[in-house]
Amino acid sequence: MTTTVVPFPLLAIVQEAIKNLGLTDRRVHEADFWCSVLGPAPTDLVQGWKLHVSATPLSAPLVLHAAAQVLLRNRCEFKFAKDLERVEKLTSIQYDRAQAGKFITAYPADEEEFHRLAAELCDATAGMPGPKILSDRQYRPGSIVQYRFGAFRGVRVLTNDGALEARIQDPAGKLVSDPRKPWFTPPAWVSPLTPRGTGAATGKVATNGTGRTVQPGRPMLADGRFEVRRALRHTARGGVYQAIETSTGNSVLIKEARAHIGVNRQGRDSRALLAHEARVLAELSPLTPAVISLFEQDDHTFLAEQFIEGQSMARYVASGASALPDGMPPAGEMALALVRLVDAVHSRGWVLRDLSSNNVMITPDGKLVLIDPEFAARPGDIVSQVYTPGFAAPETLDAPSYGPAPDPATDRFAVGAMLIHLVLGQPPFFLTEHGDGHTLSERIRRLLVLLERQRPLVRRWWPLLTGLCAADPADRWTLPQAADFLRAERGTDAVATGRPPIELPALSRDEEQRRVLADGIDHLVSTMRLDAEWLWEQDGFGATTDPVNVQYGAAGVLPVLARAAGQGHPGTADALPIVIDWLRKRLDRTLRVLPGLYFGRAGTSWALREAADLLGDAGLAAQAEQFALRLPISWPNPDICHGAAGAGLAQLRLWQLSGRGEFLDRARDCADGLLEAAHRTEDGVFWPVPADFDSALAGAWHFGFAHGVAGVGAFLLAAGQACADSRYLDMATAAGQTLAAAAEIGESGSATWRTDRGAKASSKDMRYHWCSGASGVGSFLLRLAAVQADRAAAEQYRELVYAAALAVHEARWSSGTASCHGLAGNGQFLLDVLAEAEQADRPDAAQYRQWAEDLAEVLVTRHASQHGRMLVPDESGVRITAGYGTGLAGVLDFLLRLRHGGPRSWMIEFS
Repeated sequence: MTTTVVPFPLLAIVQEAIKNLGLTDRRVHEADFWCSVLGPAPTDLVQGWKLHVSATPLSAPLVLHAAAQVLLRNRCEFKFAKDLERVEKLTSIQYDRAQAGKFITAYPADEEEFHRLAAELCDATAGMPGPKILSDRQYRPGSIVQYRFGAFRGVRVLTNDGALEARIQDPAGKLVSDPRKPWFTPPAWVSPLTPRGTGAATGKVATNGTGRTVQPGRPMLADGRFEVRRALRHTARGGVYQAIETSTGNSVLIKEARAHIGVNRQGRDSRALLAHEARVLAELSPLTPAVISLFEQDDHTFLAEQFIEGQSMARYVASGASALPDGMPPAGEMALALVRLVDAVHSRGWVLRDLSSNNVMITPDGKLVLIDPEFAARPGDIVSQVYTPGFAAPETLDAPSYGPAPDPATDRFAVGAMLIHLVLGQPPFFLTEHGDGHTLSERIRRLLVLLERQRPLVRRWWPLLTGLCAADPADRWTLPQAADFLRAERGTDAVATGRPPIELPALSRDEEQRRVLADGIDHLVSTMRLDAEWLWEQDGFGATTDPVNVQYGAAGVLPVLARAAGQGHPGTADALPIVIDWLRKRLDRTLRVLPGLYFGRAGTSWALREAADLLGDAGLAAQAEQFALRLPISWPNPDICHGAAGAGLAQLRLWQLSGRGEFLDRARDCADGLLEAAHRTEDGVFWPVPADFDSALAGAWHFGFAHGVAGVGAFLLAAGQACADSRYLDMATAAGQTLAAAAEIGESGSATWRTDRGAKASSKDMRYHWCSGASGVGSFLLRLAAVQADRAAAEQYRELVYAAALAVHEARWSSGTASCHGLAGNGQFLLDVLAEAEQADRPDAAQYRQWAEDLAEVLVTRHASQHGRMLVPDESGVRITAGYGTGLAGVLDFLLRLRHGGPRSWMIEFS
């Protein structure tokens, strides 16, 4: 029987305090993460000095009880995390390190109230534990009451990047961002604030990750003997640094752990976890780095250990160094070394619990070294549940949040997953519901069946991989058994097979694809929230953007439902008017009209205008057209997603749909502006985002479709065709030449592009996709080749298109799911190539259909089991969201087009 744990009722503490104090003018607003305690009218203060009170999950009820009395008596508005689950998240080592610990936020009406509240809160919470908030300053030394200057209500703005943000005002009234840096950094124009009764003046100081003051030009000396050279990474827990031991000159790795971060139910925080890691390292040496020193400094714990040169197994696989298609010698040797390494850990009585490809380093001479064993435990120890998605055994996924540590079988499953990662290029991660342990292993077997077509090593290792990843721990191979297999297998020839005949899952590939489509569409239809800010639930960065945009919002889902309705999918015909009505009511509700196709309102007007034709709604058509005429067509950012090219593309589409000449005139004006904005360099023509533009993309010189040369070139090409203007066509050709010169050809003949002109290399994941890589560049070059009068140039572009198609097909197993940068967008490109090949009656057309089907098959293998539906997760791999660019809608659009044909969404085509 499953026991349901009711969340600890933090809200009840405040409600009881309100009742006891007789405060009838206080109201509590409960949201998803925060509860806010408000007066009769919300504060109208834009900004000021705000107070934060930190806590641990164990101290939170006491802290809230004490702080609420103070804040309620003083009639001060405040908010707090609604339950202990949220407090655990706020204080976890994964949380934003600048924000970690902000359990309660109070908004004093003026500076006098600020000091009174701060002093009373310090007295009321004295001695209670909570982490130091890195963005803040403590009001008194050692207090959990902390403060920073920032937005209260703020001024809500829609940024140039399409995100909703609360900004503050400088003395001249200019709106500026309110950055939450992991150090105390009030605006330069704010008068310093001095806590009363402490004598501690405050101001801006430079600190390192430990909170210690850094003297400019002088390296930090830790424990009096380690000279810190560079920070490798920072988390809420603390930094990880590379240092030199001054007495020996040896390179040292130093890990930092801050107080009261990552507190578990036993009251142990990240400092205790680091001390535990030091003990494990000492007991496992020399399988692990050697411990040099464990020391305390400024209330932080530090572990100095041997610095291991090399790269993690995860980075090794991502770099392609393992020669995945036929890399038997290095893969076999690495697999045997991994099995021996983990078996040696088990022989010493430890279970690693969170073993993954991130926890094993490969040294330059090929040796494997285990790193970061902080969660290692003795079987039966009471521990918190931890795992890395893709490497967790079924029993780990189904384990309670706290309970006995598992036996070594859980690590054996992780070893199997690491070997699959080695031959696949990504971990076998499937988002499943609890209790689906056997389903997880069946899906891994299905994955291996698909893989063996391209990976001979999978067929040879079949008994090993399925044995280590067996659902039942009792059936799982032992590590000595795995070592014996690998030693014997190294002598076999390449055609040997270890896979016995097996029955495939009950659903065929076609049936699975149909099921994923039907379930995905049903999910979209049934999860609309008509009274919410977002029609489909959204979180993360997406939740800060415009709810009616294409990338994350309802405008991206609408054409997908329309395409599904055209194929008779149940519920879609009824859903379409609902979505349209929801969008049209919000079309004019915007702080400002942004031009971009994906993050602005260009895509919204496009989607509504197409829907108007579908439904024969002249009123909707007029509304969409009128709004499209408001789109800015001159904009500092020239790109498709956020800028002018996106607005221009929408003008062309509305001209196609309406025949109104003003849309063509506006497209022409937009194209003229982009001609003027072009920068010619020795590397070709570019459309950079101005370095002084208020945007995260400021200074970018991108090649790709979303933000660079390919996208602007695609608009100019379409404008040249629509306007019969050779200037636009010539500039599109210059864009094509730029991209041809920048193509990077791999050993197989595949073509990829780096993201930015200034980058020597690009992230491997980004090189293949619509946003910044091969499928986006290929989508433009395919269309450019079709209108080239110069046959040699046309052939050059086509060859690059086919090379880009090869690249996205080769990268399918290591690609994410999304349309923006993943399989859905790459599949759309392959369908473009297929359409061109069929139109030209090319003999290789069938190959591109097969390649598109291969991508669809990989997408289907990624499906999640959620409430009886087969749903493809978004780009995070751990959530189901609806958005077109990153979530389910983009996946469904590709699968619908694959099965039923039709034009590509958000592209302009001319016959």
